[in-house]
Amino acid sequence: MISYINDVDGNYIVRVHHTHSIVLTSRPSFDLSLVFRKAIDFIVPGPGFLLHYLPPRASEAELFHMSCPFMNSYLTSKAYECLYFDTSVGRFTFYKEALIATGIRGRMWLVEYAFVKDTCGIVCYREVLDRSLTVYMVPYFRSDNRIDYSIHIDENPYDGLGWLNRVFDFLYYDSNATRRLLGVYLGSYVSIWSTQLMSKSESTPLFGIAIPVGSIIRALAGNVSGWPGRAISILSIGSSMLYFGIISYYTTTDRCFYPYYIESTAFLVKDEGDYYRAPLMVVSPNTRTPSQYPPPPTPPSYESSFSPSSSYCPPYLSHPP
Repeated sequence: MISYINDVDGNYIVRVHHTHSIVLTSRPSFDLSLVFRKAIDFIVPGPGFLLHYLPPRASEAELFHMSCPFMNSYLTSKAYECLYFDTSVGRFTFYKEALIATGIRGRMWLVEYAFVKDTCGIVCYREVLDRSLTVYMVPYFRSDNRIDYSIHIDENPYDGLGWLNRVFDFLYYDSNATRRLLGVYLGSYVSIWSTQLMSKSESTPLFGIAIPVGSIIRALAGNVSGWPGRAISILSIGSSMLYFGIISYYTTTDRCFYPYYIESTAFLVKDEGDYYRAPLMVVSPNTRTPSQYPPPPTPPSYESSFSPSSSYCPPYLSHPP
């Protein structure tokens, strides 16, 4: 999950809270996407793998759980424990504006496949019909059979430096990505659930929120020779495990929240002739100052306790920034 706190929100967001949970109820699978050199816009499910783990006589196992508050040191000196399961892994702060990323740790391999045609007559020769890329990611499991955690904070989200900044830029400006408004909320906090994103994007619950591992690879290793950067960026991994994530934002005063997230439409479903919308837990709270209703004329029948003026959030008509 990635939270983006911009220079405006940094004046009001005092706390950002990330919560993750991955529960294994059966044998989970990971589905890997493939991109092709001769048809860059065509992405299909590729090879996958299963995890064979469930404790004896157990119907489910929690492989990953983390609850981590990040405090804005520009607004407060307080800091709270970040818990990985029941163990504190530190106290984390950011200063005013930041990119905050949390999740699992793993190892990735980028693999190129060649699709070949062998023809034999008097002599045999091989013709390469096409080439494809896929990426494998295997989570790091600790000795207690739990997936290891990862926390990254970038306090300079505009300098273009660092892998997290580059990953965010790849996703934010990608031609296959759309920034989608989740709603309008008035108050001093808002919580964004991964299930909300799936509902808003109308994506199937049978396919977990995609991990944009291709963007991570580009940020860490750059482009691969002979392949357009966009083809690499849209490689992803989907998981069939039971997962939920929550990002909560807390402000020092009531604000209008216009939270938006990033939705990828890179996955072409060939049979349907349409693109599958994959919501990503890349969220900005995107706050504004509440407006005031103009005082309306008070009818005689109104009670004396009637308050004609109250805060409200006007509709956000333009595209999320």
